[in-house]
Amino acid sequence: MTAGDRSWGTNPPIGPLTSAAAAARQEWREEQEAATAEAAEAYQHSRTVADLLNESMRRGDRVAVSVGPHRGVGQIVEVAADLVAVRNLGSGRIDFQLRAEMPWQLVVQEQAVSQPAGDELPSGSFRARLLDREAAGGEATIGSVLSAEPIDGRLVVGTDHVRVIGRGGGETLVPVSALAFVGPRRD
Repeated sequence: MTAGDRSWGTNPPIGPLTSAAAAARQEWREEQEAATAEAAEAYQHSRTVADLLNESMRRGDRVAVSVGPHRGVGQIVEVAADLVAVRNLGSGRIDFQLRAEMPWQLVVQEQAVSQPAGDELPSGSFRARLLDREAAGGEATIGSVLSAEPIDGRLVVGTDHVRVIGRGGGETLVPVSALAFVGPRRD
């Protein structure tokens, strides 16, 4: 056989063995595609809210978080088991408490914002963020699911409550379980 007799890229004639092999390859491809589709469906059904929030944070999505009557809009900067923190250029960081028995909603307003969000030092929990704000010594604003009106003042964090001490000295006691968010003092 000479080089002129052989042509690269030509297919041999289809006979009974080659058509059986082609059918077997096609069947195998269909089985693989079905298995991949089943795996993708199982993955979607096994995802948690934290998984979705982390993905939004990594993409730098602009989101709106509503807990009871309170709302914050911005980029997600931290996600923990009971916390989602949103940073808005106008109001700073707002830490929302998320729990299964609490009414909350997240809306992704815009996906793939140009810069990713995220804090360098995550707190780990909503209570840790409360303690961070107390340690900073300044005033903060908290929101409760029991009231539409946020409360401003200096925080004192207890085991199961937060005391908010206003500028005039008055105190408001709010159970941690009723807190929707904590953020910088609104002015």
